[in-house]
Amino acid sequence: MDYRSANKRKILDTDAAKQYVGWVWSEKMDGWRVTYDPDAVVIRTKSGAVCRGAQPFADSLHSVGAPAVEGELYLGREHRAAVTTLCAAKRATKTEPQLWLFDITDSDARFAARSAELSKIEARLTAAGRGKRGKRHFIRAVKQEKIRSADHLRQVFRRVVAAGGEGVVVADPTAAYKRGRSDAKVKIKGRPDAEATVVGHSRGKQGRLVLQLKTGEGKNFKVFSGLKQSMTPADAPIGSVVTYEYENAPGGVPQQSRFVAVRPREDMRAPKRRSPKRRSPKRRSPKRRAPRQRASGRRHSTAGARRSPSRRGGSPSRR
Repeated sequence: MDYRSANKRKILDTDAAKQYVGWVWSEKMDGWRVTYDPDAVVIRTKSGAVCRGAQPFADSLHSVGAPAVEGELYLGREHRAAVTTLCAAKRATKTEPQLWLFDITDSDARFAARSAELSKIEARLTAAGRGKRGKRHFIRAVKQEKIRSADHLRQVFRRVVAAGGEGVVVADPTAAYKRGRSDAKVKIKGRPDAEATVVGHSRGKQGRLVLQLKTGEGKNFKVFSGLKQSMTPADAPIGSVVTYEYENAPGGVPQQSRFVAVRPREDMRAPKRRSPKRRSPKRRSPKRRAPRQRASGRRHSTAGARRSPSRRGGSPSRR
């Protein structure tokens, strides 16, 4: 089940947070989304590729007869790049790799029951000596805590973000499992935002627009995430100011930035482009009439030239 993203400003800073009272929350881990395949006894990525470096996790889950489960390969906060290396090949990592289970994919039970089953799987792993912290490749179930009030959700969100976490995930405990995106699971991420000036444009993969930005401190960086395929340089011209979100900014340079919107400017709103279109019919009308007059004259002269000389004098009377 995929999460539906939510804007933290629209959720936490308004009464919209009340709709999640009675749901459960857990920390949103910044790792690598994977699924355990019990038939092949492998760990697969979201795209279906086999995660070779996570094979010890698959062996542990197979030893306790675990069903198909979803989880997050995790190395701790600020270690997502190392997780991708672990999943690409069998390489050792300096940080202890972890697998946190958060759902069961082949169960008809409600989310609360599925979470309880994950806790039982963790207990069997711990009894077998494969789920203890300190052991390499340890596996745990994500703890789900009930949201008591809107203020409670705001408090836990701020606590997680202040500790360096990515955000929180809220889930409906009565929801059944659904493949693809679902409104029963919502991730609320805490990413700060800022403004920067557009100083250039380029093209990335598949021809997508890439904005070259400069911060108020003079730091240059690029943004391509969040830009629609239909966007052109005219939508964010050089000199315009855009709002972006970012993960962190070591040395003042934003990392993992994402485009949000272009700040409107009064000097870009004047309808100067419309005036030539309004005057264009008046300018073109004389040019269109002149060829028609000349063409009609040629037809009359040609007709007269074809008549015999003896009948030219009678032509005016016929008209």
